[in-house]
Amino acid sequence: MKWFPLAVMGFSASSGLQALTPESQASAGLGGVDREIRVTATDGKEVRPFACAGASGGAAVVVFITTDCPIANRYAPEIERIRADYEGKGVKMTLVHVDPDLTNEAAGKHAAEYALKAEVVIDRKHRLVEATGAKVTPEAFVIDGAGQIRYRGRINDQFADYGDRRAEAKTHDLREAITTVLEGRPVKRAVTEAIGCFISPLR
Repeated sequence: MKWFPLAVMGFSASSGLQALTPESQASAGLGGVDREIRVTATDGKEVRPFACAGASGGAAVVVFITTDCPIANRYAPEIERIRADYEGKGVKMTLVHVDPDLTNEAAGKHAAEYALKAEVVIDRKHRLVEATGAKVTPEAFVIDGAGQIRYRGRINDQFADYGDRRAEAKTHDLREAITTVLEGRPVKRAVTEAIGCFISPLR
């Protein structure tokens, strides 16, 4: 598939869940998702990407990616670091490929090449894209134990714009959101700007 650069604008940095009305939450993609949605991972296992690791708590982290989006690939090391750092803390990460033509073998090769150890699924019918409203790759979502999207947006602010990459990130938005959800507090920046490649609609 051919991917196009796109910046998805969210609310201002001061926006949080407490500051959002139900209407603005819905428009921002911060509504609920069905925790029982099941898809088949590339290893053949049936998984529930939106279900938390724990029965009554924790967080589910879903990151939309593609094999050929340069920004998504640039973020691969940090995505894996986040997975490893929160392993065993009630956090489950799923990486979701949005290219319907991608084979399981190609997805596995990509994961091996970039040392990605999280569960990998291919969203061939865009069920997960539609459930979250994901627009770009990479775009991350944090879902709590009640199936509520508590965060959506960038992994961090290393990419200020398309083609404008900082040497180091100043704000680690996804990490902060995960930690905040685990602590049971409202996420301060519930929506951030995701810089990446446009997710094309299915043909």
